[in-house]
Amino acid sequence: MSRILLIALILGSFFAQGSWALQPAVSTLVDDETLHNAAELGSNAPIEIENFEIPLNLVDSDITQRLPKEVLESLVFKTPKGEKILRWPINPGDKTYYKRVEDYLKKMHVSTERHRYFTGYRTASKSLILEDPKSGAQFSIKVSTDSASGLWKDKQQTIAESKDARLVADYIDEIAANKKFKNVVVLDEPAMFSLAILIRRLL
Repeated sequence: MSRILLIALILGSFFAQGSWALQPAVSTLVDDETLHNAAELGSNAPIEIENFEIPLNLVDSDITQRLPKEVLESLVFKTPKGEKILRWPINPGDKTYYKRVEDYLKKMHVSTERHRYFTGYRTASKSLILEDPKSGAQFSIKVSTDSASGLWKDKQQTIAESKDARLVADYIDEIAANKKFKNVVVLDEPAMFSLAILIRRLL
């Protein structure tokens, strides 16, 4: 018997352009999330984020024109041969979901080498704030982890949830285009990348 495990990345919240240091608003967000959020207090120090490099043709994606070019170029790069590669971040502390991505890559005969490209910052919700060390682009990303705390210890990011988030983001953007919000700041989610992973289960 087999089942399909759905794993996805969802990009969202904000985009800032800078270099060498977080932009003031982003720095404040990281401080609030790690030092002042009672859900889970932590460190606001930068950390290295590991990532897989996956050929883009093995990944499903939903990318809107609202996604800044700098963010897309942080995640997707071209090899000297012209192949497009996606940097798939691994959530620090995760002990489950990255292994399933790794198994998928092995089945597809893709390297499982872990690379270190992004500088990252944690949030209380286990999203990550990422900074591109070359362009200075800063953005948030949510990737599966089993290392959360409280009532939501397991935070698998499924394709279904990511699709819902993308639909809601597009709906709100459409409303905002016709009537500007006066008292609401919209945290956009303009892109997602996903893998459908086949897992064998013996009866």
